[in-house]
Order: sequence, then structure tokens, then C-alpha cells
Amino acid sequence: MSIWYGQLVKAILFVTFTFFVSLLLIHGFTEEGNRELIRWSARFSFTLFILAFSASSIYHFSKNSCSFWLRMNRKHIGITFAIIHFVHLFFLLLLQVNFYPVFDMAATGSLIGGGIAYLFVVLMLITSLDTIKRKIAKLHWKILHMVGGYWIWSIYMTSYYKRAGTEPIHWIPVIILVTTLSLRVMKWIQKENKWNVSSLLSIVIIWLLPASCFGQESWEGDILIENGLVVDGSGNNAGFYSDVLIENGRIKRIGNSDGSLIKVARKMEAQGMIVAPGFIDIHAHGDPLKTPEFQNFLSMGVTSIALGMDGSSVLAGKMKNWLHTVDSIRTGVNIIPFVGHGTIRKESGIGVQKEPSDEEISEMIRFLDLAMRDGCWGLSMGLEYIPGIYSSKKELESLAQAVGRNHGIITSHIRNEDDDQIEKSLQEMKSLARYCPVNISHLKVVFGKNEKRANEILELLFDHENEKFPVTADLYPYTASYTGIGIVFPEWAKNPKMYQEIKSSRGEELLVYLKNKVNRRNGPKATLFGSGPYKGKTLHDLESEYELPFEKILKDIIGPYGSSAAFFVMNGDLQERLMIHPKVVIASDGSPTMYHPRGYGTFSRVLEKFVVQDSILTLEQAIHKMTGAPAKTIQLTDRGLIRPGYIADLLIFDPLNVKELSTFEQPHILSKGMEWIIIDGKIAVHNGEIQNKAGRVLRKLPDN
Repeated sequence: MSIWYGQLVKAILFVTFTFFVSLLLIHGFTEEGNRELIRWSARFSFTLFILAFSASSIYHFSKNSCSFWLRMNRKHIGITFAIIHFVHLFFLLLLQVNFYPVFDMAATGSLIGGGIAYLFVVLMLITSLDTIKRKIAKLHWKILHMVGGYWIWSIYMTSYYKRAGTEPIHWIPVIILVTTLSLRVMKWIQKENKWNVSSLLSIVIIWLLPASCFGQESWEGDILIENGLVVDGSGNNAGFYSDVLIENGRIKRIGNSDGSLIKVARKMEAQGMIVAPGFIDIHAHGDPLKTPEFQNFLSMGVTSIALGMDGSSVLAGKMKNWLHTVDSIRTGVNIIPFVGHGTIRKESGIGVQKEPSDEEISEMIRFLDLAMRDGCWGLSMGLEYIPGIYSSKKELESLAQAVGRNHGIITSHIRNEDDDQIEKSLQEMKSLARYCPVNISHLKVVFGKNEKRANEILELLFDHENEKFPVTADLYPYTASYTGIGIVFPEWAKNPKMYQEIKSSRGEELLVYLKNKVNRRNGPKATLFGSGPYKGKTLHDLESEYELPFEKILKDIIGPYGSSAAFFVMNGDLQERLMIHPKVVIASDGSPTMYHPRGYGTFSRVLEKFVVQDSILTLEQAIHKMTGAPAKTIQLTDRGLIRPGYIADLLIFDPLNVKELSTFEQPHILSKGMEWIIIDGKIAVHNGEIQNKAGRVLRKLPDN
């Protein structure tokens, strides 16, 4: 290589990398930053190719030559093109390795075509050097450059042509390429009848190669979502504008489609809107046989819900038939079944025993194994409820080992959420992570205050020094919980078979306990009943109605199982700090009938309040907490992300239009703002109207 060449290479490399690194610093080390680099490197290589191609064409046309090859040393433009081409490849590979691929290249054939183009660039560059060129037969050298030039011409022609439909400026290089090639063919026709290898190959490649390249880029499928801002659910990637193609219920392709090569049954325009994975609620309640539409969840953009929470589910022995029945009626959302710890305790005959025998624990494990073979994703626990409250360390560890053998997860309402007991309760659950993944349900600190306390809890919870499996948590974005009124009763008064005796023998002690407990939980005004004859009234309201102290009302009229209620016992600053932690996901703990707005507003509230209004979370972070993160938590491998091959559970919406309309006074008002909801590749909801009950039971297979 001459000194001039060496200086040229150094100069181009220096300028190119300086410019690209500057872009990288401006846009950041993110996917979008890499995308911007690729755009610029592509523009440079495209432009230099046109210049090199045109210069070579003019030269050969003026010399009455019809052969076509790209001389890499023609006016030194070729070598510049090659270097820029390599830089383009470098950043393209960087994006492919570190982030989700921009183009579904393997599906379109571009990966193969581009790879061959890069190979030709290398060979053409090397064989253009005089020292190498002298060692190669002239015919071989000419054929290599001719075929390489045509191949690269076809790749670039295809790239320009695909964009010309939406970006008219790309018609300019198309016209240049076609005109230049046409002039070459015309010149060849006018020339003396001289058929040589170069001429024959030129004719064949002119007609066959471009046609094959164009044919590889057609988009065929069922639904094409066009021009949306794709937020893919990974939490790592900035939103990017793209089309999404759906076929046979799955995402087939992501990228920029060519309008003239689209063959789909339906197009959906998403310009100005977000395209996101369907939200996944990993802690929900409800009966699909009574409310199969689950419209409350659909209105929030939830496409999959986990049922069987807090230790209570369908009997393990009836799980298989129940799942089959649910599948047969079709539900509005996908159902992710769990089996309840309390349920298998009752089913195995243990009930409220505190120390089950080894044989009885083995019977529980038998029911657990049966439920998981039938498709359950794990074991749910409610250790603050009857009968989970009576479970021992040995029992929990035995069950955790069985869950681990079945490749499942434990998700649990911990034993005590009060500020002075929560650390002990979290440690108990963390100890089970030696055997299987563990998720803490509706993470909260009752009576806890401020961010400092939240940081202490997070540090304890996510210090994985002794855990083999991951520990995660979910929460809902409200400062009021909702559960049975038994939460304020002591453990010794919760056994339903013993309650009347307890009232007689320890009545005064129970009154003192109830009075202190409720007052510690912000008083009787902070307890809002949501079921039975007391629905919509606070405990303070009942004091006036019955003209009795609230503790007597609880003891003698309501009892530990007489109602459920919302309890305003959480600190907003503390809960907000818990929510933004990367390992904490969003889950509603809601249902269609619960007297709490979380069943109708959780996911909409996250978008409306914490993204749009308060900017506490970015849109990408919030969507990740509601899609990719919960899917990973429960090991749901084909949903939660926008990826080729994933199930097409998708949302199309404008975040500014998403509104939570439910309140504590009127908790059963549907959210609004989801323009389109697609489940399993079918349009489930449009503008709030259910089009199809497209949900189904998602069974965990043995190899999951």
C-alpha cells in the first residue's frame, strides 16, 4: 500500500471514529445511541458507494467499456467507502450483541446478503492493491470485482428502494443507480458483438440478483401495527419507532416495512401512540367462572393475571378439571394458575394443626406435585391467614424444596407486615430462596415511615448473600391495603372453631388488643369496609350507628371473618421508594368485586400518576415493571416482551389519555385510555369495547 493510501486510511479512520464517538457521547451508551451511529454510518457508506459507482460508471462509459466492476482504487473513493463500510459493520455488531437487534435480519435474508457484501468489500479492497493484483489472473480479478460490485449494488438498491415509499429523498439514489446501469446495458448493446464471460455475467446478474433481493423483504401475516413507538418491555431499551408484524398469534417481525410488499389481513395505524407488551398482573383475585370477561383488568391493559394467591386456590385434586373448564368458556385475559398453601393444607387433612407429621407433610407435597403437573406455576402462601399462620419452618422448607424440584416459584403474603415485625417475616421467606425462587406479595410496611425505612427494607430484602435463587417483590401503588377484618385480630382469636370460647374466656383481653391494634393502624376512620352490610362505611361510622366503641363492634358484631376492609395504614414516601426499586414489580392484588380501586386502577395509576404527572418513573421503566419484569419473576418465557417469536399480547395507547377513574368511594369504575388490546394475536379490545374473549389458561409445562 502506498504512503498516500496509508495516510488516507488513517485520516478516514480518525475522522470517522471521532465523529461516531462524539455521537455516542451525545446520545449515550444506549440502544438509541447505537441506532444513531448506525444511521450515520449507513448514510456515509451509501453516499460513498454512489460516488464510487458513478465515477466508475462514467469512466467505463466514456471508454466504451461495458464490463462492470467496482475498482476500489478509483479516485480513492472506493477505499473510503470500504472503511466506512467496516465502521458501519462494527457499530451494527455492537448493537446486535448488546441490545435487541434493530432489524429481524435473519428472517429477511439481509443478514446473509449483508455478510456476503462485506466479504466482497474485503476481497475487492485487498485485490485492488498493486502487490496483490499482480498475482491474480486478470480474468479472475475482473470477475471478482464485477460480481462484487453487482452484489453490493443490489443490496444498496434494495435498501434505498424500501425507504423510497415513505421517504421520497431515497428515490434519488434509486434513479442514479437505475440510470447508470441502464446506460451500461445500452452501451453494451451498441458495442460490437463481443460475448465474453464478463458480459454474460453482467446480463445474468442485472436481471436475477436485484429481483431475488427485493423478494426477500415482503411482509406477510395477520396484523401489521404501523409507525408506533415500540417500548419493548425489557427496561434496557429506549422506545423506538417501528412496525410490528403478527402472524399465527406470535410476533413475526419488528422493523420498517415496505408498503408495496405488505400482505396482511389488517393494518393498525399506531402513529403518536405507544406499542407495548400486555401488562402481566402476578397477584390478582377473581373467579373466571363468574366474571370471565375480567373487564376491570382489560381496561387497564392487563392481558394476563395470576390467580390462586395468598394461599387460597382451587383444590389441587380438582385443578386439572377446573383449568379445562376455564379454558372451555374462554376468558377476557390469560389465566396463570397457582396452587394455595392453605388449600393443600386443608386438602391433606392438616387444617389448623401447628406441627404436622412427616406423613402429613408428604401428603401436602403430593398435592403440590399434582397441581404443578397439571399446569400451576408455583405455590402461593398467606402466612398471616388461617391456616398458613400455623405453618412451621420444617413445613415451609419441605414445600419449598418440592417447588424447586418442579421448577416453580413461591409467592407469599408474609407472616407479619407491621414495621416492628417485617424484618423477621422477610428473613423467613428469604431462607426459602435456598430451594426455589421467592416473591414477596404486595410489599408494604404497616406503620413504617419515610424513605430511610424503605431503604433499610430493600437492603435486607435484596441482599442475596445466602440465597441460591432470586428474591423479588410486587406491590400496588396505593397507601391503603385491602383484606379481611381478621387482620386486626390476634392469632389466638382467629381459629373459627374456638372464637366463641375465646370471647367468653378472654373477652376483656381481646377488647384491649383490638382497641390498641386499630388505634396503631391510624384509628377507626382508617378502616373502610368493603363487603357485607357494612360496605362503604368506616369503623368510625359504625360507632355512631351502633352507639358502641369500635372494639366492641369488632368483637361482638363483626368478628374476625365478618367483613373485608381497606386499611389506610401505609406511608406514601416509603411505598414510593419501594416501588421504584428495579426488583419490585407492579401487581394489583385486586379483583372485579373488591371494594378497593386497585382492582380497576392499579396499572393506569402507574402510567397516569407516576409517569405522566410526577415523572417518578420513565415510561420504559414503568412498562418494564408491568411486563418484562413480572414475566421474568414467575418464569413466563414467551410473554412480557416485544420480540420475534413471542406471543402477541400487545397494547396500543397514548399515555396522556390513560386515566384511573376508580376511587375508594366508587372503586368499580373502569379505567380508560387503551386504544387497542391484542391477546394471542387477536384483537381483544378496541376503544374500551370487548371484541373477543381471547384469553386462555397458561399452563406451566414440565420443562419450563
